Amino acid sequence: MKKRILSFLVMFLLVIQLVPGFAAGAVQLTVPSEFSIDGNTSYDLTISEYLRLLDTVHSGIQAELDAMCEGFPHFDSIKPNDGCTVFTVTVNSTALTAEEKAAENRMYEMRDQMAAYLAEDNNGIQIDYKTQNDTLLSSSKVGVSALLLLEEAQVSAYQSGSPSKTSSQPKTTPTPTPAPTPVPAPTPAPSNSETTCSYILNKNTKKFHYPWCKSVNQMKEKNKWYYDGTRSSVIDMGYKPCGNCHP
Repeated sequence: MKKRILSFLVMFLLVIQLVPGFAAGAVQLTVPSEFSIDGNTSYDLTISEYLRLLDTVHSGIQAELDAMCEGFPHFDSIKPNDGCTVFTVTVNSTALTAEEKAAENRMYEMRDQMAAYLAEDNNGIQIDYKTQNDTLLSSSKVGVSALLLLEEAQVSAYQSGSPSKTSSQPKTTPTPTPAPTPVPAPTPAPSNSETTCSYILNKNTKKFHYPWCKSVNQMKEKNKWYYDGTRSSVIDMGYKPCGNCHP
């Protein structure tokens, strides 16, 4: 409890410097509509109301992280600090799946949301992967450039087949020889290296999501279709990827 109070005192001092009107006992805040948690984008609050709002936003982020862990077998817990600039991920294995690694993308978006309510820029996040014994396994910085590389890696993982290899040796002019009778080469069977993933399809909107996506919580149960398969098979059925979790 003392640690929680101390964290909010630190956040309180930070907010005094950042939010217009805070020192005067009132907070005027405008957040983008995609980050709204109650339908409002403009707020005119007292100090105590603003601190309660920050706590509500943080609690919502923690609830989504808890739901994310339930869908990922190698994640035990994910804990963000008050400003969501540092995420501590406790894992039970170092062999993370592609979906688990892609969760870094969503954590960066959560920092976007918290930064909007703190009226500050998102300069990236730090993700610490730890064991159940609190041993640090790795620590990575995630910013816009890192996310672009992550998205490229995801696209590569979903592509079927492998790129054709080109020879780097210089070309030589062969000595003419009598042409042999051509024999048709067998057609190689197409390879398929797509990863099978778990998705939740919305039968109403025709979009598909990762199980931990925040949009899943807003779906009616009758519209949910729990599907295990490849990304291309879902697209072939006429579904489009969600714009939040980018499956």
